[in-house]
Order: sequence, then C-alpha cells, then structure tokens
Amino acid sequence: MSTTMIPPVVDAPDPDAPLVDPRFRVRRLEVRRSARRRRRRIWWGIFSFLAVAAVAVGVLASPLVAVTELAVSGSSHLTADEVRAASGLRVGEPMVLVDAQGAVDGIGSLPWVARVRVARRWPRRVELNIVERRPMAVLAIGPRRWVVGEGGVVVAAATAADAQLLLVTMPESTSPDAGGRLSRPDSLAVAMVAALPSSLRPRIVGAVVSDSGEVVVNLNCGAEIDFGPPTLMEQKFLAAEAMLGGSVDLAGLTRLDVRVPGDPRIERGGSCR
Repeated sequence: MSTTMIPPVVDAPDPDAPLVDPRFRVRRLEVRRSARRRRRRIWWGIFSFLAVAAVAVGVLASPLVAVTELAVSGSSHLTADEVRAASGLRVGEPMVLVDAQGAVDGIGSLPWVARVRVARRWPRRVELNIVERRPMAVLAIGPRRWVVGEGGVVVAAATAADAQLLLVTMPESTSPDAGGRLSRPDSLAVAMVAALPSSLRPRIVGAVVSDSGEVVVNLNCGAEIDFGPPTLMEQKFLAAEAMLGGSVDLAGLTRLDVRVPGDPRIERGGSCR
C-alpha cells in the first residue's frame, strides 16, 4: 500500500503587497522594549516609595520617637501637672500623633490662661508654653471672693495669698463662677480700679462698683473718691492725684468727686486729714 505525501500549503507572497523596510520593524521592537522598561521603572518607583513610606511610618510610630517629655513653661498660678492634664497629651504617644491644636484648645480653656503655644521638638520633646492672665482685683460678691484677671475673666476663688490685690465690692446681681466673664461694664470698672496710679494706692483700702458700673474708691481715712463711670480714666486719675497731693487742705474730707476731672469737688464733714 503506497502512501501519498501531501505537500504543505504555503501562502505565496502577494505580489501587490507593499514591502516593509526592515528598519521599521527594528524600530517598532525598540519602542516596545523601551515601553516595557519604562513601565518597570514606574512600578519599581512606586514600590520603592511605598516601602520607604512604610518604613518611615513604622519608625515614626515606634517608641524611638515617642514623647518622653511634656515641658511646661510660663505657669505660676497653675501647676505643670494641671497644664499637662488639660493638654490631653501623654508621655509615650508617638510624636507624629501629637494633636497640637487639641492641646492648645484644652489648655486655653483653663481660666488662668490668656495665650498658649504648643511646639514639637523632635525627636521626643513637646513644649507647652502659656501666658497667664494678670490678676487685677479680688471681687467681693456677698460672702464670696473671686480673683478676676485681665479681660474680666474670673480665674479662681480668692485665697489668703491674694490679700495684696484691691478688694472690689460688686453688686450681688453679679454672679460669676470660675472661668466666667464679667459683663463689659463691670469688666471696665474693675480695670479702672486695677489701673489706679501707685501714688494713690497707699491711701486706698478698696472700691465699690455700683449697679450702673460707676466706681467709688474707699480711702483709709474713711473718705471716698467718686470716679463715676470708667471713662476719661487718665484725666480723673490726674485730678485725684492733684487734689490728694498736698496742695489742697483735706481736713474733714468725706468725698472727693472727680467725675468731671476739670472741676473736682470736695465734700467735708468727716475726720480725714
């Protein structure tokens, strides 16, 4: 039995097909290889970036750069522990997770604090710097005694250590709590008392603020100075200093009225000299 071999079918080249320059085929191969290399470089770049970022995050979140010190400065009435507690920060937390704005808000809510700044000092230190309100006077409201600071903020209950501050008797309708703020008229009246010149201080034992916000200062001889509303303070102070400076006979003084600083008036009938 004979086997017939079937020849393979070979397509004959189309005589009408355009000839392709071999240089074009070489160029296409080069372009494809270049594109593959570029894609590999891009992927390697992305992988390297993610690897470095992962390592960096791991390092920043590790105990190597955790908070080891919360340094407090600027406090005198507040303790460092009170400031740290209000900040909400803690030793041992990663530096990268320190909530500086939250710490500012927390510390700033303390009545004594006027301004606060929180700064990270890498790798492990956080600085809590505060500026406290200057105490202006002790408010006497009925049986209660409060220290009021700048801005009319009631900062704390008064203690024996606050005896050097002038005592200002306020209307009983004034009912602040620690952290509260006086009304603007009351705040201005207290600010006027706090601003009394040093030349008058030795004579003064206290002050009274009326319901309408007018200021009367009590002298140690039993007389008083009526300053009226807390306006024209500099002129009123100068008028009081001139009247009490020795050039005016103060015998029997009961009341010095400087509400109109250009026309001060004296009332007599007491024992002041």
